[in-house]
Amino acid sequence: MKIAGVTILGPWITADTNLYIATTGDDSTGDGSSGAPWATINKALSYLGGYRIANGVYVTINVAAGHYSFASSVNIRHVDGTQIRIVGATPVSKTMSSVQSSSGGAGNYSIIVNLDSVSDIAVGDYAIFRTCAGGTRPQCMFGVWEITNVDAVNTRITVTSTQQVNVPSGNVTAAVTVLTSVLTFTGVNGITVTDGCSIGNRWEDKGIAYLMIVGDLTAGTFGISTLNSSSIFLENVIGVSNFPINVMATINSTVTVLKANILNSGKSSIGGLYAGSASVINAAGVLSCGSVGYGANAYLSGVCAIGDCVLCGNGIGQQAVQEGVIYAMGTVAYNTLGAYARGMSYNYYAATDKTGNTTDATPTADAAPASGYDYSFIDTAI
Repeated sequence: MKIAGVTILGPWITADTNLYIATTGDDSTGDGSSGAPWATINKALSYLGGYRIANGVYVTINVAAGHYSFASSVNIRHVDGTQIRIVGATPVSKTMSSVQSSSGGAGNYSIIVNLDSVSDIAVGDYAIFRTCAGGTRPQCMFGVWEITNVDAVNTRITVTSTQQVNVPSGNVTAAVTVLTSVLTFTGVNGITVTDGCSIGNRWEDKGIAYLMIVGDLTAGTFGISTLNSSSIFLENVIGVSNFPINVMATINSTVTVLKANILNSGKSSIGGLYAGSASVINAAGVLSCGSVGYGANAYLSGVCAIGDCVLCGNGIGQQAVQEGVIYAMGTVAYNTLGAYARGMSYNYYAATDKTGNTTDATPTADAAPASGYDYSFIDTAI
């Protein structure tokens, strides 16, 4: 039987079910149990392709802490995808007390930071820095950065920051969340949902959580992507980095977050978040830092609603193009350009912190729409 183009073989899963993935797992000899896990998410999804999931029942794919390599995308096309969760290991929470030192240049800074503890942190994990304050240029610490060294003696870690304008120093403090379930994709997309399918749902606040999705900047790839009337729901903290575009919703699709401060985007060659072709990214408190291009972009009637966000160290903080609409507040700082609009677009640029942007806005914020920018408007009214 085919539903929405997806082959469903028939048996029903009638009780909440947990499937397990681990770096020690095996797709051939494992059975998906905690004692005999599989090695890949794709194996779990292939298994679920033979089943329907009864109403009110959830299947959770548990991804143990560790670093996983993928040569093929995780493509989700299950008719009952709204009842599937993919959940990594519970993140490690730390507190940053200061910047020890930094080196490198724009787009490739190496920053050594002092933490309260480095237990349960490994090289290759990713650290998310939020609520940065104090010291000098704390806005330049925001981001989701790869950990390249762990100094247990001095309780320090070294991270690689791709912020584009400057670097922090001094007694910068921050809340640090370390993601330890790291999925690295080589030459392919990360997690993709297409053709009217879904993963997770906002009504029960269940979906994807506690994963770090990493690419290799291969042209035309996306970290999290949804297209052709599809949807992705993010249940809890997610990091995405090293794709040309890290998070994309296009062609009548959605990426949705119910809670604030869940979605975190790092290094990208084109942009962090892209909502295009009548699609919506609805995710309050987004952190999108360190993109050569834009932090967030609404394009071709797309809507990017990211609320009290953090868009720092990008080429452009936030932009709306070709009838796009973007709503952003919070911290939009140390970007080459804070805000951009063109093509009858609306850019709500109500940031409370615009420190260090090389240029504030193009066209000039709050100026009457004019033909030079196709009657677009950048609005700073709060």
